Amino acid sequence: MNEHKLDCKDCGGDTFYENYMVWNCIWQQAVPEQKGFLCIGCLEARLGRRLVATDFSLVPINELDIRQNYPHLGRKSSRLVRRLTTFLPCCIDRTVGGWYTVLTAGDMG
Repeated sequence: MNEHKLDCKDCGGDTFYENYMVWNCIWQQAVPEQKGFLCIGCLEARLGRRLVATDFSLVPINELDIRQNYPHLGRKSSRLVRRLTTFLPCCIDRTVGGWYTVLTAGDMG
């Protein structure tokens, strides 16, 4: 495994084109130690499901046109772009401790 600082901590692949941020609750499920990088595939393997757009937090790094404002971040992998643009049917459950909870079709099955 290469010791490059952007390498995926599971597969060792370079995550340079997969700069992203998911919501803290999703990252904590997959990476309890909260350190390091994971490629999209390894994050999905740890979660046991495919990521969708609502898994990604609302920060500039997740914007599809980020290079216009942050050219040093480079382009995004096609896999990341697909996840950022995939939406599942969902509804809002307002009964969970005053927080809004998004339920996807899989949760409602």
